[in-house]
Amino acid sequence: MTSDAAASDDSDLRNIVHAGTTLVARALAMAERTGATGEDVLAAIVLGYEAAGRIGAPITPGFRARGFHGCLVAIFGGAVASGRLLSMGAAQLAQAIALSATSIGGLMAAANTSVAREYHAGLAAMLGIQAALAAQRGTRPKRAFSKPAEGF
Repeated sequence: MTSDAAASDDSDLRNIVHAGTTLVARALAMAERTGATGEDVLAAIVLGYEAAGRIGAPITPGFRARGFHGCLVAIFGGAVASGRLLSMGAAQLAQAIALSATSIGGLMAAANTSVAREYHAGLAAMLGIQAALAAQRGTRPKRAFSKPAEGF
């Protein structure tokens, strides 16, 4: 939140998002947890930027016109960087991305009328890490019913 509030963030022009605000903070936090090297951290940050850029590009600039904040895209960078630093394979990384997608809200109206803009950055950071850790533990989506309930 502090990085975003101080306007000390970058912009990824592919998707008009300040991905580095949360991406770098999450990568550094996860590196501290895992004991990663500087090279590992840099590789995770680059991968995170690339993931956020590729995921965000198809919905840019439309997501803004529909009332959503850039945290909608920024969450993916840190989740992927965290997953890299946790040595996740493709299946776990896909789960981290899916959990990130379902975790973030990011309504622009809230960002424009309160301190929610900075809060969005904090949420994107926290939820991205939680998604990566949940994916690492094997959290998987479950179906509500294995077969239709009677009467439906």
